[in-house]
Amino acid sequence: MEIGEGRKVIPGDKIGVIEEFEGKGDVIINHGVIRSTKVGELSYDMKKRVAFVKGIEIKSPIPKEGDIIIGVVETTQSNFITIRINSINNKRVYSNFTSVIFLPSSPIKTKLPCKIGDVVKARVKSVKNGAIFLSLAEPDLGVIRTSCSLCGGEVVKVKTNIVKCVSCGYEDYRKLSASFR
Repeated sequence: MEIGEGRKVIPGDKIGVIEEFEGKGDVIINHGVIRSTKVGELSYDMKKRVAFVKGIEIKSPIPKEGDIIIGVVETTQSNFITIRINSINNKRVYSNFTSVIFLPSSPIKTKLPCKIGDVVKARVKSVKNGAIFLSLAEPDLGVIRTSCSLCGGEVVKVKTNIVKCVSCGYEDYRKLSASFR
């Protein structure tokens, strides 16, 4: 095995130069530099002077209406929450899907169902024009993992949708899933 052979590469990684090798497979030659065009594995044929990248197909599920997602809350506003999707129907997602939960507008300040950094379980309500809309309206949907908003400590459920920090004692509202841990 030669230096670099068998190593994993990502798009844009330098594989070699055209003075050394001929590029084959999932590569592109740009200004004399051979670069990978896919996530894959690098190999060399030193007798034929060929650098070869065999791309790895990464299959990532795409959210559809009715799917259950697990994700991390990225932003919260008074009228919406954005969530980065980590899994769809218990299958890991390798794409950076961001989704939205719209909150009902109210003249009275209402409590947010989750906070930044919370891990939530939600249902895909709809997918329109590339936007993914979620819902937390079922009992099994909501926050499944969180930490204290003040000190970052571990929290435990003390009442319906109320968590309490075991370190500082702060109590906070969350729309908790039935599978909250």
